Order: sequence, then C-alpha cells, then structure tokens
Amino acid sequence: MKTASTKIALAFTGILAASSVSGLAMAGQSKAATQESAAVYVIESIKIPGHAKSVLSDTRAARVALFEGQTDAAIDLVQKALETFDAGVADYAVELDGDAGFGIPVDSSVEFNEGFQPTESNAKVINQAGQLAQQGDSQAAVKTMIEGGIELDFKYAMLPVAPTVVSLNNALDDLQDGSFYEANIALKAIETSLVIEDYGVADTPKQGFAWETISKS
Repeated sequence: MKTASTKIALAFTGILAASSVSGLAMAGQSKAATQESAAVYVIESIKIPGHAKSVLSDTRAARVALFEGQTDAAIDLVQKALETFDAGVADYAVELDGDAGFGIPVDSSVEFNEGFQPTESNAKVINQAGQLAQQGDSQAAVKTMIEGGIELDFKYAMLPVAPTVVSLNNALDDLQDGSFYEANIALKAIETSLVIEDYGVADTPKQGFAWETISKS
C-alpha cells in the first residue's frame, strides 16, 4: 500500500509530466527576451538556447513543406536552420557521454532520483513543490525540492552538433539538386539524433566550448 507521501510524490511527478516535461525548458518564458530566437531558459546552471530549439522546429517544418511540394519553402527553412545553428550555440555546448562529441540542450525534464523512497517527513516539501508545479512555476518547484533534501535527477535532450551540421548541409544540397527523398532522410536524421543525458544535482556538466572544437567532434 502506498503511503501518503508516496502518493504525493507520484502526484508531483505526474504534474511535472503533464505540465513541465518540456515545460521545464520553457519555464520563465514570459520573462525571456522578446525575440524568441534569442531566448534562454535556465534550469539550475544549464542553459537552453531558444535558437537551438528553433533548429528542430525549422527541420520539422521543412519536412512538412517538402511533403506538401513546397520545395522553395523547405530550402528557406533549412538555410535558416543552418544560419541559426552556427558559432552562436557554442556557449551552450555540453560534452556528451561516451566520447559522443558535443550537444546543445534543447529540452529538459526532472524526476525523482532512482531508488528515492519518500517518507512522511518529505510530504510537506513534495506537496508544496507539487502545488508550485501545478501553478506552472516549475523552477520554483525544483528549487523547493532540492532545498528540502529531495533527491532529483535532471534529464536533458541534446542535439548533437557535428551530425546536425552535416545533415543540414546534406539536406540543403539534396533539395537544391531535386533529390527530395534524400533530403527528407537527412532532415529526419536530425529529429532522431537527439541524445538524452542524465545528471544529478551535484554533477552539472561544463557548458561552453570553442565552436572549432565542437563542430569537428
């Protein structure tokens, strides 16, 4: 039988899943810069650049345009993504696990640390954090949990830098050559290349590397 605190913990994770799995990356959006491409959302010390997130949306939009026969629009979107995903994202680069090169964080989520067993003494903190999450203030919810001694893990969706640049260039070449099937494959490869990195509160990775380093990894 689940204890009261366990039920609250499950409710808390459910609220985050419903309102903030991608919302953690969007927390504080109303306070962000007015230009979406320049927006930066902060979770603890890892920053998620809005212009890197836009690469994914432009990639998806390019595929839709391609399926609808709007090849000129697809070319424009891919060119836009290439211009966006340049040296400007270097400040947000993170070294991926397993010598997999570098990635740019584009989304995040938070969950209880594996093996964490809530007790009755955790109930007040978890309940308070759950209320904050339900109100849409995910950052405050996370802060409350950490300060209350609740063990959390942070997961980040990373867009690999070098493969993304290669795929965008390949897609552009294919589009301009009229090789639309191949262009779609190259664009789809970007969407499926996302890597999930898992970090604890105490092992936040270094962020920010030289563009020459990350683009050739």
